[in-house]
Amino acid sequence: MLRYGLRESRHVQHLVQSIHRGIAPRVADEKSRIEEVIFARLAYRRVMNNAGLELAAVGQIGLTVDDLEKAVGFYRDALGLKHLFDAPPAMSFFACGNVRLMLSRPERPDAERFSAAIYFKVGDIHAARDALAGRGVTFEVEPKLLAKMPDHELWMAFFRDPSRNLLALMCEKRP
Repeated sequence: MLRYGLRESRHVQHLVQSIHRGIAPRVADEKSRIEEVIFARLAYRRVMNNAGLELAAVGQIGLTVDDLEKAVGFYRDALGLKHLFDAPPAMSFFACGNVRLMLSRPERPDAERFSAAIYFKVGDIHAARDALAGRGVTFEVEPKLLAKMPDHELWMAFFRDPSRNLLALMCEKRP
């Protein structure tokens, strides 16, 4: 039997039957109500546990910047990210692979600031570093090997945007 999108399993049947056996004949008409409550609770648990809640992909990252115009120039011109659109007066959006990057000014001086370290994946960390340095990006940490994995080496180089948000180049070198 199918109720609330759930197939009645042996476990559920056993649960319902044990409840039915414990009910006196005078409340037999309550059996179906009890079944409905059980199935509704199971359906609710399934929805709450599985409701498409799969945090596998990031859709957007937000960073707070002090000077939006300066930040737009940096991300567009120095980093070469594709500018998608502006949402005046205080937001600008960029494509970063399959992730959208939102730059925004704080609404008030004491407003919450969004901060994250963003790691840009590159195929050749030294070539990427040289290209960005040629566009005026200053690196705080030059490309260096951080970890040797069984199947690759993890290399990183760190720099900051004009608002001092931490950014990095990340390269997984395979032998």
